[in-house]
Amino acid sequence: MSDVDVLRLIQKHVRIGIWRSDLEAGHTFCSVEAARLFGVPETDGPIDFGIASKAIHPEDQTLALELLETTAREGGSYQYVVRVKERDADRYSYVRVVGRYRAKSNGKGEIIGVCHEIPADD
Repeated sequence: MSDVDVLRLIQKHVRIGIWRSDLEAGHTFCSVEAARLFGVPETDGPIDFGIASKAIHPEDQTLALELLETTAREGGSYQYVVRVKERDADRYSYVRVVGRYRAKSNGKGEIIGVCHEIPADD
């Protein structure tokens, strides 16, 4: 079973996605499910980070962006839970985001991670 097969199997039961931010280029790429979680159009190229960040509840945006900036500058890892506006709905879901810095051979790094929805109790 390939990694892609495993991820697809898990995604049948949990809304989980993967993502990567190329710090040198300033681009963020994500899987189809990560795009859905943050309400951005699915694409093989970089996502519009502005759309994704606007989906985050205004009270959570500052901390979420500060964690990304700190990780890009200092390395390390982080995790947080943010409220993300559901596409075509007037409510928010809770999404856990986990990321870590990864050095690349050219000296420039990237942040890689996963994100998943925390299901509501209703």
